[in-house]
Amino acid sequence: MKKATLCTILILLVAVGVVWAQAGDAVLLRYKFQPGQVLKTVEVVKGNIPVEMDFAAPANMPGGGNMPENMTVNTEVQTTVIKILTVGSVDESGVATVTIKVEQMVVDTKTQVGNDAMTQHMEFQDGTLTISGTAGQGLTPDKLQKLEEMLRKEYQAKVDPLGGVEPIGEDFEQIWQQAMGQGMAGVDYRAFTRSITGLPEQPVKVGDSWENMYEGGQTGEEVLGRSNMTLASISEEAGQQVAKITGNSYMKIENQQARPSDAPMFGSVMQGLMAKLDFLDMAMASELSLDLGLGQIVRSSADITMNMDQTMSLDLGKLLGGNQEAVLKIIVKIRDGKLHSEAATMVQ
Repeated sequence: MKKATLCTILILLVAVGVVWAQAGDAVLLRYKFQPGQVLKTVEVVKGNIPVEMDFAAPANMPGGGNMPENMTVNTEVQTTVIKILTVGSVDESGVATVTIKVEQMVVDTKTQVGNDAMTQHMEFQDGTLTISGTAGQGLTPDKLQKLEEMLRKEYQAKVDPLGGVEPIGEDFEQIWQQAMGQGMAGVDYRAFTRSITGLPEQPVKVGDSWENMYEGGQTGEEVLGRSNMTLASISEEAGQQVAKITGNSYMKIENQQARPSDAPMFGSVMQGLMAKLDFLDMAMASELSLDLGLGQIVRSSADITMNMDQTMSLDLGKLLGGNQEAVLKIIVKIRDGKLHSEAATMVQ
């Protein structure tokens, strides 16, 4: 009896030792792809973005009238996007060529200007874009068509095992540029995206941390991305090993020179608008759940804080067909804009 009890205790100790050993083993965190694989991601973003605008009207402003010196705008936004990622090919180093398509998108905004509130509901489904609400009335049919065409397109990119994304083709690059608020010429997209939430090059144990860093941009401009990530835990979920990764990331863009702003949402009245990004910075605290067998982030959440200064100028004289220069300048400031995102990915 004593021998049996002793054997049982030894077996339990050995079993516990094996569990401890497994928990302490270093793991190689990698994104994995299979040709023909289809992944569906549902992402919801909610937030509040306060904007302050300062106006500098020209003395010879065409048409006269009174231009306000400043205006405060507050926008509440909720966005739901369903994206389909289809893997085409995977090379020997694990870099996948993928196609990304928006299956559905719903954007609801409420913008408060003084005592006035404007709402907008934008929905893209089955290849058709519809917009309703008081804030969408200034969008011209041609701009709506361009926005719809942009959403209908399939975009290609290369994704590496560490999390770097490289756009393929001019269309995807334009999406990146609009998403970042200005042109991103000269930026190594793969290195930049990897710097925000990239995986470590070496195996890591639970509790280990790693840093990612990127600095670039054209002469006189600056693009910075950095993050500090930690493997917080590894647990079993529905028979799968899932690694929880926590991180703090920071992105900054400074001194982007003035460029034409042709985003579809501006409408034809804004043709000739020039926009200079003085700075944009975003701090993000994130939690990622990486399915080790699948090699994909199956869940993620992030809290984002955004600050921005942007200078916009519009030559009203040229816009109205006159010969006299009359430039309207608008300084746009965002301070402590708050966004929260939740995303889930599944295999189709």
